[in-house]
Amino acid sequence: MSATDVQTSPQDAIRKLRRLEAQNRRLRRARKALLGAQEASAAVASCLDPRQALQVIVDEAVKVVGGDTAAIFLLDTDQDRLEPQAVAGDVTPDILAAVPSLPVRSRGWKTLCENGGLVVGDAVRSPHLVLARPYMRERGIKSLIVVPLMARGKAIGMIGVSHRRRKRAFGRDDLRIIRLFADQAAVALDNSNLYAQATDLSARIKTRLELEKAIFDGMNDPMAILDREDRIAFGNRALFRALGRRPSRVIGRPWDQFVEPEDAEALRAQVQAASGGVVSGQIRIRRPDGSRIPFAVSAGESHDSSGAHLGAVAVITNLERGGVGERLQDSQRMVASMGRLTRAGSRLFDINRLADHAVRSATGLLGLDHGVLYLTEGDELILTAAQGVSAEFMAEGARIKVKGSASSRAMATRRPLVFADIRRVRRINRKLRDCLPPAMRGGAVIPIPGRESPLGVLAVGGSDPAALTHEAVSMLTVITGQFGAAVENARLYQAAHRRAERLAALNHAAERLISCSDPAEVVTIICEGLASVLDAKRALCLDHDAKKGLLIPIGGHNIPASRLRRLPSMRLQDAPVLALSVSERQPVLCPDVGEHKAMPERYCAVLGTHAAVAVPVISRTELCGILVADNDGAPMAMSQDEKDMAMALANQSAVTLDNIFLLQEERARSQQLSLAVQEAHHRIKNNLQAVCDLLELELIQSGGADPADGIEHSVQRVRAISLVHEFLTRNHDVATVNVSQVLERLVPLVVVSNQGRDQEVGLAVEASPLTLNSKQTTALALIVHELVSNAVRHGLDDGRAGAVRVSLSDRNGTIELRVTDDGTGLPANFDMRTHGHVGLEIARVLAERDLGGTIVLRRRGGRAGGTVARVRFPR
Repeated sequence: MSATDVQTSPQDAIRKLRRLEAQNRRLRRARKALLGAQEASAAVASCLDPRQALQVIVDEAVKVVGGDTAAIFLLDTDQDRLEPQAVAGDVTPDILAAVPSLPVRSRGWKTLCENGGLVVGDAVRSPHLVLARPYMRERGIKSLIVVPLMARGKAIGMIGVSHRRRKRAFGRDDLRIIRLFADQAAVALDNSNLYAQATDLSARIKTRLELEKAIFDGMNDPMAILDREDRIAFGNRALFRALGRRPSRVIGRPWDQFVEPEDAEALRAQVQAASGGVVSGQIRIRRPDGSRIPFAVSAGESHDSSGAHLGAVAVITNLERGGVGERLQDSQRMVASMGRLTRAGSRLFDINRLADHAVRSATGLLGLDHGVLYLTEGDELILTAAQGVSAEFMAEGARIKVKGSASSRAMATRRPLVFADIRRVRRINRKLRDCLPPAMRGGAVIPIPGRESPLGVLAVGGSDPAALTHEAVSMLTVITGQFGAAVENARLYQAAHRRAERLAALNHAAERLISCSDPAEVVTIICEGLASVLDAKRALCLDHDAKKGLLIPIGGHNIPASRLRRLPSMRLQDAPVLALSVSERQPVLCPDVGEHKAMPERYCAVLGTHAAVAVPVISRTELCGILVADNDGAPMAMSQDEKDMAMALANQSAVTLDNIFLLQEERARSQQLSLAVQEAHHRIKNNLQAVCDLLELELIQSGGADPADGIEHSVQRVRAISLVHEFLTRNHDVATVNVSQVLERLVPLVVVSNQGRDQEVGLAVEASPLTLNSKQTTALALIVHELVSNAVRHGLDDGRAGAVRVSLSDRNGTIELRVTDDGTGLPANFDMRTHGHVGLEIARVLAERDLGGTIVLRRRGGRAGGTVARVRFPR
């Protein structure tokens, strides 16, 4: 091989050098990107606040790809908009508040998510960024990289890097780099959401454990609650004393770690054979000092409504102490009662049945004769369940005021009260004390705990006060704690179920309103929907007459027609509750309409309204009407959720009414246009026939006169007809014409066409703003043309100066036209039928045939003289 074979040309060397430099630049850029991604990853790992992590990410992203600005937007799924969260580059942090949210177009957003990002070389002309185009023009953005933030397979936002100085500033490598930062941002947001959920769950678990600890710590017998993996999740003080260990050495560890292995195996076999029931057995607990203490154990498993295993509850009794058998039976009964109450709470959402379960469990567990359970409702205690009490007691004690009762102290201190002789308790009402069973002496009042405040009390009693021992009261505390949790869950379920029913009723009403085209049917639908949403028995719809300022009853739900007819119209200021709802533009509840005089007395007398809700129906900016719902004297309450639903129904009805009225107007206008087209064809035919008649009449009566003069008159008459049609084409109402506008245009044209070259004619037109149909207007225009031209050519003959006055008025349905001049006047013994020329004959025929009126010409009285032509016809 010669030396020349391995030599390369200078051009090849230069190209190779350039390729190496380009590779070197890409490597440096990749290293820079990796370092930036590493910095962002460290920020994500160390920052609990996602905003700090997002800010670090955009700072590093704008540095790595060499852009001018970088921003992260998060998706608001409720409003379909992208809200800015972090910006970086040649902007200050305070600009974040000024950055607008961007609307999301489904097609462009879907394309962005499917492609995993876009590199836009010309941002202003890109079809994917139509909605953000004004924002980019304002900031002079030319190049752009947009990458979606994907978390758990869903798009939650996007990151964008822009360049202002040149187009096509970014490439595919830049897109890959920004995807790295997008992944880091998605991880940061996902971690923050998981941390928030974990924090909330931890707080709820802690609250529940604190409640259970307060309940179980008062028990003398050791008690343990196990989780799904048979680890000790909770224990009371007696359990830690029995094990001889600190709580930190017990909680979270398997229970069999503290029991002899053979005892643990035997107990497991019993639990498996019992298939979820309560089992009893003996175990030996191993203490740190090496001793083995025998215990009797009663254990039962807990399951949810689907049968899934939730854990177990165990109560332990020391066999070395006295009264083991009796205490073991108590433990077994307590575990069984807790299991029954837990199962009832997981499958029952009827509070009355749950209360009955709790009372029977409490009395049966302790062998007591009597028990009652009260739940709070406002400032009263409502009897919910009873066992072993008389009907007289249930009638007398159905509702008790909390203030001053024996239960108020137990609820205030949240501690049980035990009485050796309940008949000596001063806070018990005397009538209620007389209703107590004769054998009843000892009693206890246990508050029912709730999340925020006590839900009520459980009161039990019997003939033997000694039965209410400390252990018995502790058992009652456990039962009330379980019952309180079950009631809270039942109320949440009932609220959710009721909300679902309201939403279904709202949706059903909306579906019916969409296809509705009758205003009366709309009123029926919204009244029924409002009654369903607010749990009201009746609903009334009042229409608002803006011109008269009155509210008029037009329909209702569960209101007889006879009562509805007796309701008068009223002004808004006469009903303060209605006026308040209109001013605040939201539903308003009045607890007692009659007492607060919130509505006229007539309405209260007819409807019998005590509590009522007023909901305004507002279309755009105008008040359409008001809806009123009442419960026929029963108390009413209204949550914010109910307010929102009622307002949504009112808004939907307002939109529907708007659409119906617009549709009716369009139908009427369409029908009017159709009739007008037919009328136009008919009028054109008649007017063409009238033109022919005028020309024939002119030819017959012209004699030897100049034919050009007759043609000129006919042309002026045709112009008068065309002027009427000109106004018809301009008006929105194609069937009628404003006659005053026609006269103001027509009369000056007629005067100018008929006066002499140097003749001076004064002109006055006084016309009331009257509207007539096209036929009447055409006939009246021709009459005015003939009378005015007659006044100028014959009244002001020989070129003399004078004045012509035209007036039009409506007098009690009779329209009068007057044409007056101050000329030579009519000759003596003038008769229109014999002395009139062709123009006056045309005017007479039109007045009598087309207008159904009369025309009279007479001499004008006074010094001025002249002629008065008067035409009268019914409107």
